[in-house]
Parts: sequence; structure tokens; C-alpha cells
Amino acid sequence: MSLSTDSSSDHDRLVEHLAWAADRFNALASRAGDAEQAGDLRSAVVWAQIAADFAWHRHPGFYVSPFLESLLLRVATSPEITGSLCLPDLKIPVFDGDHSKTRILHVITKAYATGGHTRLIERLINNTTDRYVHSIVGTEQESPLPPWLSSAVTSSGGWYKFLPLITTNLLKRARILRQFRYNWADIVFLHTHPSDALPTVSFGIDGGPPVLLVNHADHVFGLGSTVADVFADLRLSGQAVSRARRGARISKILPIPLIEPPNRTPDSLAREKLHIDRDSVILLTIASSYKYTAFGGYDFIATVTEVVARHKQAILLVVGPKAQGRWLEASRRVEGRIRVLGRQNDLRIFHDCADIYLDSFPFASLTSMLDVGLRGLPVIGLRNPDAPIYTDLDLTLGPSQTHVGSRDEYLTLLGKMIEDEKFRHDKGRECRERIRGSHLVPGWDVYLRGVMAALPKSHRVNRPLKLCGKTDANDTFLAGFNDLTEAGYSVDVSIGKHARLLPFAERGQLLLQGLRKVDGRKLLPLKAYLGEFPRFLVKSFLASLGKK
Repeated sequence: MSLSTDSSSDHDRLVEHLAWAADRFNALASRAGDAEQAGDLRSAVVWAQIAADFAWHRHPGFYVSPFLESLLLRVATSPEITGSLCLPDLKIPVFDGDHSKTRILHVITKAYATGGHTRLIERLINNTTDRYVHSIVGTEQESPLPPWLSSAVTSSGGWYKFLPLITTNLLKRARILRQFRYNWADIVFLHTHPSDALPTVSFGIDGGPPVLLVNHADHVFGLGSTVADVFADLRLSGQAVSRARRGARISKILPIPLIEPPNRTPDSLAREKLHIDRDSVILLTIASSYKYTAFGGYDFIATVTEVVARHKQAILLVVGPKAQGRWLEASRRVEGRIRVLGRQNDLRIFHDCADIYLDSFPFASLTSMLDVGLRGLPVIGLRNPDAPIYTDLDLTLGPSQTHVGSRDEYLTLLGKMIEDEKFRHDKGRECRERIRGSHLVPGWDVYLRGVMAALPKSHRVNRPLKLCGKTDANDTFLAGFNDLTEAGYSVDVSIGKHARLLPFAERGQLLLQGLRKVDGRKLLPLKAYLGEFPRFLVKSFLASLGKK
């Protein structure tokens, strides 16, 4: 089943979801415009982030906002951003290493121990230390980087800085980021969250090193299209959206970089640790819980439960979701042969014992799929032909027929893999070789060189944005999916995430209003209003003791 078979009333309902989200986005964007008109540029930037955060989680039917982009570009040319820095303790790093290497400044919002885009940065760095020095600036990072990422940065000769530890003022952060770029970088790589407005404010003027946007969130709304000289798209379906609906001037494919995996532990040892019989056929799936949410005729849990029930030798290991709800019910139906294991930091034991990898649907999990496919496991998934961006494959895997277009094809192919050992081994070898060709050096390096060659010598702002795409099935699918997985994600939530960045007086006003004029029905947590105030009290107390 696909969205094309849904009734017209279902389609109309999904269109209404888009209109609902667009209406609330416009109300938040208007708050940003009002703040700009009042001369409060700090609030304007924060409200732009709040609006973008909401659109990221509740799709409004478009992927970029010319209104917000233009507003942030005006802030970028204001005296508050172009003026000199008044932070005497700020030490701008000076490059004193190998001048034969290009310096890449990676701008992130936050790094995560299990985040796919964070691993992408680490692998990109490790693949290119012979030619590039890599440094990182975090716009909202306060906790230490994952050790494997900080090690990659320092091993390349670079450094990392976190803007929140320097100042709580977004306008000052934008000025500092601009200064880092001018003083140190040859090229800027953006890996920021879709709601992060700082890159647009920092790089919203012509001149300086070129800016590459690594489009790791290609299926949702995002800021930054106006400051991207080149889009590095990870897959063809994302590239199509970048060109038609984000206004990308230049888009180049850059496959997700991978590293050669370690040799597999004998599966008998891995199975012994997991208390699994050596004659069982192990199915493995790894993804965030929301990616398995049944929608639009795509029901992963029901489908795989049917498979496991048919094939008594099959055991499914599920990494990511918790053992509750429908998962727990499915496990009971097949006498425990579906094992739901929650989040796991070390995936190697699961990779080592598995025979077949099942990609999540209706939302695919590309990085997880590539990691296991590179280890020689056969991959199978279910593709949505109407909304391809949510299940479309990496460009290297399409011809290998890993993902099929219907539930019946899925059941047939997976059943054959379970019953025919030689068939699944042949599929695994084919999958591995295709991935190796594009995701490991030297094949991956060909794509990177193409991306680098497309960068201009000097940065130029992309104005005006040229958008030609119209709302399609990708939009309605995401709107309906958001309604199931992000149902509690309201304007209140977006404001709560960013309110601490507003001037203290405005936070006080929000507290008194209870947000009822926007969309709220409840007050925000007190910490959202306090923001940096507790930190200010601590610093003042330490200063009174004569400490820095």
C-alpha cells in the first residue's frame, strides 16, 4: 500500500495538517519580523530559530523560508554584527601548522554520541587528514565532544571551541563565529541543526572563505540556504529537493563517508554471548523508535512479525526501540523470537551475529544500513515510491534491489533470504562491494574532490532564492507522519527550547502572558525563563571570592 491508494478525504486531511503547521510557523516568523522592526535584533534571531524549530518538527509544506532568510541576512549586515568585538579575553586561534594543508572549519550545533551526522564529521576528518586540518565550532555545544570526535580533530592538527561557553548573546556568538572564519578557515562546512540561525547571520555577507552545507537533514525544513555556496547532498532524492525547493545554486553528491570495519568475531561467539542457538537465522534492525511508526500502509512491526511467525528458525533483534507497546505484543506472539533491546552504544556484537539486516520503514535509517552492509550482511527494505525521500536509497544501492516496492515482494524476498543461505551470502557480498566503491577511500574521495572543485574562491550570498517546486506526496507524507510521531510538539515546545536565549525582560513578559497569544495552553518550565541567570549568579559569587 502507498499514499497513492489513500482516499481523497485522507489526502485532504494531510493537506490540512500542512496548512495548520504553516499558519503557526507564520505566526512565529511574524514575531521575528516584529522584533526586527522594533530594533531588537537579538530577539529577532531567537524568534527565527523558534519558527524554524517548529517547522523542522511539524512540516509546513516547504523546506525554506525566504522571509526568514532575508531577515537574517539583514541582521548579518547590521552594526551589531559588523562592529568590532568587545571581548578582550577571546583568543582567536591562529594556524601555526602545516601551511600546505587546507583548513576546514566545521560548524555544528551539537554533537551526539550516537548521532549519525556526528559520525559523518568524524569519518570525514579521519579520511582526509593527509590534506586538511579540521577544527570545530559548536553554536550550542556545552558538554565535551565525544572522545572519538575530539581525538579526530586534534589528530588532524585542529582545535574546537564552544560558543555558549564564551557568551550567551546570540549576536555576539554570530560575530565570534564570523571572526573564527576570517582568521582561520579556508573553507567552512556547515553541519548545523535545521533551526540554527547563527550560520546565516555569521556568513550572510559576501566575501571570505566559501561555505559548504552538508545536507544531513535533507527531508525537513531548514535555515541556511542563502549562505551555502554549494550543497553537499548525501543522496539523489535529497539533491532533487535541494535544487527545486531549497534554492541551491550548486548541489554535488557526497556519499556518507565510512571506514573499513573490523574483522567480524566468529558468529558462534557472538551468539553464545546473546544466548542464541547457532542454527537460528538472525534478523537485525537498528533505528530510532519513531522510524518504525506505522503510517500510510507501511507497518514494520506487523510485517516482520508475520515473517518471524512463518519461519520458526528466524529471530529478530531490534536495537533502538524500547520493549513496550506493540513491540512487546509482537514478541509475545512469536514466543520471544523478537527481542527488543533498546538503545545500545556498542553495536559490534549484533553486527557479528546477524545474518540479514532489515532497514526500518516507513522511515529508512541510511547510516545504520550502510554500516551493516559494509560488513557483508544482505540488506532488505521497503521503498515508498510516492514519497521517496523517506525510504530512497543511497545512490550505490539502488541497482542491487535491496529495497522493494511492495509488501508482497518484501515477504517473498525476505523469506528466500531466510531459507537460502547461499542466496543471502551472495546478496551480502554484492551489497558490500557496492558500498565499498562509493563510501570508502579511494572511491569516496572522487566525490569529495568534485565537491571541493565546485566551491568558489570567495563566498557569495545566494539572493534571491529561486524556488520552483510545489507541494507533493513527500510533503503530505511527512505531515501525516509528524502528526503521529510529533503530536505533542507544539509552539510551546519550540519556544521552551529557545526562550533562554531571549533577553531576560522578554522572558519575563512571556512568563506573565503564559504564551496564550501564540499557541500555548501551559506555562514553560521555569528553567526556560531563567536561562543564563543562574550561571550569572554563580559567576558573580565566584568573582566575589576573588576567583575567575
